[in-house]
Amino acid sequence: MTAEFTDNINLAEEGRRSDISLGPEVGIGLFYPVNHRNLFSLDLGVGYRWYWEHDQLSTFQVSPNTHVDYRFWVKDVQINLHDDFHVQADPASRPELSGSAFNYRRFINNSGIEATGQPWESLTWTLGYDFSLDRTLNREFRALDRNAHTFHAGTQHEISPRWTAGLYAAYTLNEYVQKVQNDSAAWSVGPTLVFKASEFLTLDGSLFFTRQDFERSGTVADTSDFEGLTFQGGLRHTLNRRMSHGIRARRSIELGLASNYTEMHAVQ
Repeated sequence: MTAEFTDNINLAEEGRRSDISLGPEVGIGLFYPVNHRNLFSLDLGVGYRWYWEHDQLSTFQVSPNTHVDYRFWVKDVQINLHDDFHVQADPASRPELSGSAFNYRRFINNSGIEATGQPWESLTWTLGYDFSLDRTLNREFRALDRNAHTFHAGTQHEISPRWTAGLYAAYTLNEYVQKVQNDSAAWSVGPTLVFKASEFLTLDGSLFFTRQDFERSGTVADTSDFEGLTFQGGLRHTLNRRMSHGIRARRSIELGLASNYTEMHAVQ
C-alpha cells in the first residue's frame, strides 16, 4: 500500500490543486531455472491508484517492473527474450499538458531479443532489437498512439576493479497510427563510464550525440529536427544494508505533443 500527497497535481503555475492518493498493489514473482544454462522469470504487479479529491484521476495500474524473461545460451552467447508491459499514469511524462486536471493513461508494451557475449573476462558486448507498442487509454490522446522499432548495440570494458568504460549506439524508427504527429527516425551514439570510488560509493555517466529527423507525415506543422548532446549521470551512496541515497541528472529528447519533440531536463 502506497500513500502519496501531491501539492500540485495538475502541474500548474497558477491555480494549483493538491490531493492525497492511496495505491494498493499486489505482486507475484517466479524464478525458474530450466537447467544450469536456461532461466525463466516472471514479475507481475497490478494495483489501483485512488485519489481523494479528484476521483476522475483514479486508475488501474500495472507496475513498470512487470515482465516476462527467458534466457538461454547458444554456445558462448546468451540470448534474452523479454516482454515488458505497464500502464503509465504519470502526468509529469507530458509537461505540455500542465495546468489542467487530466487523466493521462497509456498502455506500453515492449518486447524484444538481446544477445550478450563475453569474448574476454574484461570485455562484454550486446546486440538487440525491441518493438514497442504505445496505446492510449483515453480517446483524446489517440493521436499519440505509435509503434517503435529500436536497434541497439554496445560494448563494455572493465579497465580496472574501479573503472568500467563502454560505448553504446541505438537507432529508432517511430511510426504513428494516426497521421497527426510526424513519424521520425533517431540515432544516438556515445561513451559510458562507471567509477566505483569505494564499496559504498558509485558514480556513473553517459554522453550521447543524438540526431532525430522528422518526416512531414502528419498534420502537425512543426518542421524542426533535433541535433545535439544528451546525457545522464548520477551518484549512489550506500549508507548501510537498510538505506542508500543518490542523485541523478539528465537531459533527454522526448516525442512531443502537437510538436515534434520536447527537450527534458530532470534532477532526481
